[in-house]
Amino acid sequence: MSSSQAPPASGAAAALDSQRAGRGFLFITTAKLYFMLAGAVIEFVLPHLFPADESARLFGLYKVTVGIVSVINNVMITVTIQSVSKFVAEDDAQQGQVARAGFRLMALIGIVTAGTFAALASLLSGFEHDAALTPYLRISAAVVVAYSIYSVFVGIANGRREFHKQAGLDMTFSTLRAAGVLGLAAAGLGVGGAVGGFAAAAVAIGFVAALVVRVPPRGGGPAFPAARLAGFFGQVGLYTLLLNLLLWVGLFLLKRYTPDQPKLPGYYAAAQTLSVLSYQAIIAVIFVIFPLISRATFEGDAERARAYVGHAMRNSLLLATLFGVTLAARPAELLRVPYPADFAAGAVCLRALGLGFVAFSMLAVAGAILNGAGKTGAALATVGGTLAVAVAANVAVVPGANDPLRAAAVATAGAMGFGLLLSALFLRRHFGSFVPLASLLRVVLAGAAGLAAGMLMPARGKLVTLLELAVVALVYVATLVITREIGRADLASMQRVMRGRS
Repeated sequence: MSSSQAPPASGAAAALDSQRAGRGFLFITTAKLYFMLAGAVIEFVLPHLFPADESARLFGLYKVTVGIVSVINNVMITVTIQSVSKFVAEDDAQQGQVARAGFRLMALIGIVTAGTFAALASLLSGFEHDAALTPYLRISAAVVVAYSIYSVFVGIANGRREFHKQAGLDMTFSTLRAAGVLGLAAAGLGVGGAVGGFAAAAVAIGFVAALVVRVPPRGGGPAFPAARLAGFFGQVGLYTLLLNLLLWVGLFLLKRYTPDQPKLPGYYAAAQTLSVLSYQAIIAVIFVIFPLISRATFEGDAERARAYVGHAMRNSLLLATLFGVTLAARPAELLRVPYPADFAAGAVCLRALGLGFVAFSMLAVAGAILNGAGKTGAALATVGGTLAVAVAANVAVVPGANDPLRAAAVATAGAMGFGLLLSALFLRRHFGSFVPLASLLRVVLAGAAGLAAGMLMPARGKLVTLLELAVVALVYVATLVITREIGRADLASMQRVMRGRS
């Protein structure tokens, strides 16, 4: 199979899966682009709604609060979606039973988790050496309960491959969250208002989801055992918890070890916000590949699973590197575009994290593939080992560092690179597939060309910076075309996706 070929269709079911995958990728990519845009509006506008002399500190408080609760929220929503989706996708006849088992399980988990989180808020604040976090963390506990129910609806839609409904809900929530966070902050309610707006949006989207996603009828079969759902939830939940801790570990440890420099977490958070764009750009791949891998492995179609792996990993690398290189090319100038001028201090973070999150993005796609195939142990080993390296590296270099920002970013990005290597080993072992070596080399060459182009450009202002970054992206893509990494097969595949065909 060439590197640019789509997975082969073997039979009517495979053809239908391929068709839905193409449409699903288009729907969810559109939703994620909108999510990125709405998130960017929050991240770039919010610092300007705080008093100028306190902007970095207050923005840091907001980001640490959201980061801590997001570790739980992302576990809640990602694992529930994947757990419900897996069993809905495997057997159409048991959709109603799976849905009801999901609601019973997640209502209990959501309430218990939110209560525990609120009770531990002061302890978490103590870990970060900042008591000001406590009330904000308690407000954010409402998001945990709301997500526990909302995620079941999304899991049903994902398992039925109703990607248009999943995308619509994602876009609606993005809009509600931006309006709530910025509206209440603009009303003078500060960090508490911003966090409260997030919580209100999470509650509202649950009601919207109930109207959009029709819960399947129970059917005449036996009740689906919630314990079976909980077993898969527990395995994938631990994986997702570790993955989200890896996402935020640099910021959490930087704040813990620099209590006398309260602006540093705000600068780091700004750089991380931009760096995560590469991960957000490939989330659609994760949502689409998970049910496809689940179906292919459940049916014992090893060849189709191998093809899906190679296709997903290569396309993820191409897209994530585009974002990573563009972000890392002119970090100081880019940070000055959306943020107050002093946030350019985070440039030392942005270059390292921009490239590090390319590796994180690939690791996340690999984890979804391994979990979808039921190889949760391999997924846990990958992300657990990466997190251990990240923690050890940050603890070793951040305390007492002359430049804590640089130390935290380099330690975290280096650990993510280690995680990418682990992912490649496990995918090769279990599927015999990863990204072809020739493709890896061509992407590295294209990335180097883009970075070189960015470094040679002069600093001239915000508008020119955006144009320069567009040139960086163009150089990257042009190099891929010149080296024939992107060819006619890719363009034909893209046209089929745009037309909704297999």
